[in-house]
Amino acid sequence: MTTVRHIPVLAETAVELLLARRSGLFVDGTVGTGGHTELILDSVGPSAEVLGIDRDASALEEARARLAVFGERVKLVCANFRDIAHLLGGRKADGFLLDLGVSTYQLSDAKRGFSYMANGPLDMAMGADGFSVTEFISSSDEREIADVLREYG
Repeated sequence: MTTVRHIPVLAETAVELLLARRSGLFVDGTVGTGGHTELILDSVGPSAEVLGIDRDASALEEARARLAVFGERVKLVCANFRDIAHLLGGRKADGFLLDLGVSTYQLSDAKRGFSYMANGPLDMAMGADGFSVTEFISSSDEREIADVLREYG
């Protein structure tokens, strides 16, 4: 685990806008290390729950430790937020939050391969379910790499 804790940008504003109600089920689809979820649970009533979803198993370990004080009020799942409907299992959510992009947590760990500031593998994978940039480059021809860079770069 890392000692760098991600500080969510505009957390108070995001949570204030999210919480039209003070109870119910809220979904943090990119829970990361739990900053927004912690603020949500601190801001709502004792019957409110949060389903926290993230692809990054390492970040979820941090979130579990950080959010343990909330007990059964928080359920953390290592998955992609595109599967929210399935993960809700028919339940209706009262609010959704997605904080998209990479976090300080991911950028500060050279082994993750997101940063140019430290030597590390060329990975850039959010979770263990994808393939690394190194694998992509090794298995792609020049045209395919150029197409990806043009489209997403």
